[in-house]
Amino acid sequence: MIDLSNNGLGRATTKIGTRQGQSKSTAQDAETNVEPERASIYWIHEAITYLGLDRLGLNKPEQAIYRMVRKGILRPRKIGKYLAFTKSDLDYVVTNGEKKRAPGRPRKLQK
Repeated sequence: MIDLSNNGLGRATTKIGTRQGQSKSTAQDAETNVEPERASIYWIHEAITYLGLDRLGLNKPEQAIYRMVRKGILRPRKIGKYLAFTKSDLDYVVTNGEKKRAPGRPRKLQK
């Protein structure tokens, strides 16, 4: 709390303290302000497990992921020097299989 009162000398003095009731209002604000959910990111070993490539008995399931990337079935994100995939991309592969995605950016809807 800042108190700007005249101390009788013609100058204002300030007192700095904490507001009373501040913790109550910030606790209520914390409950109402919920952070939006981030997109799920899967690293390559997590993507292998999500797609079930580890259960197929492949010697190198990483090569299957790299093949899908090379064919255009999966679109990886590069984070540092590692490949990462979004959950929506992996779900697309689960539902559509080896079907190749359309190249480039999605087209805008014309009104």
